[in-house]
Amino acid sequence: MASALKTYYLFSYNLVQWILWVSVVGLLIQGGFKSGGDLGVGAALAFPVVKVAVGVAWLEMVHSVLGLTRGSVVAAAGQMFGRFITTFGILNKNPEVVPLDSTFLLFLTWALIELIRYPFYALTLINRCPKSLEYLRYSAFIPLYPAGMILEWIAVRTGLPYLKIRDYWSIYMPNTLNFEFSFYSYCSTGRIQYLLIGPWQYAYMLKQRSKRFGATKAQPAKKTD
Repeated sequence: MASALKTYYLFSYNLVQWILWVSVVGLLIQGGFKSGGDLGVGAALAFPVVKVAVGVAWLEMVHSVLGLTRGSVVAAAGQMFGRFITTFGILNKNPEVVPLDSTFLLFLTWALIELIRYPFYALTLINRCPKSLEYLRYSAFIPLYPAGMILEWIAVRTGLPYLKIRDYWSIYMPNTLNFEFSFYSYCSTGRIQYLLIGPWQYAYMLKQRSKRFGATKAQPAKKTD
């Protein structure tokens, strides 16, 4: 009974996320067509749904912590944290960065990743995942993940001038904790963070792919008399 409820919950979660990202793609296309090819309009139209999808995705870290899924908590947190900072720390606080071609491409890249990932998880739960989808799940990230990292960095860099003026999410001394934190400085060092965390995350994903599709040693042919 508990196993069935777990499967039902996880299947429903993945289905909802898939629907959200399908909606994102639809809104990106709709905005682009309605504006005569202005990709920024599509990005602005899709942004409210992106915020919901990215916000809800933090449940994936909870799933790992609770043992509902077998994924790495650190890997899940690393991916979600980057998206959270970009979505809520930059785009949501600085609306000037949303209606841009680069933001359109960022949302599209995220969507392409998730339109493969969530169906893979959902269908794997019920043992109905086709081999083609499995291959896409462990191969599409090879070009999409670096593209996503670059586009996230572009969004952060574009938002820095606005962030410097608005100066939010920072803590200045004096305070009772005797602690100071500048969100602007944190985002300004984004290149270093991506250089440190990005390759590690990418290597982890390549390792997972290798486990899935690793070459098996050829079995020696049996001798026949």
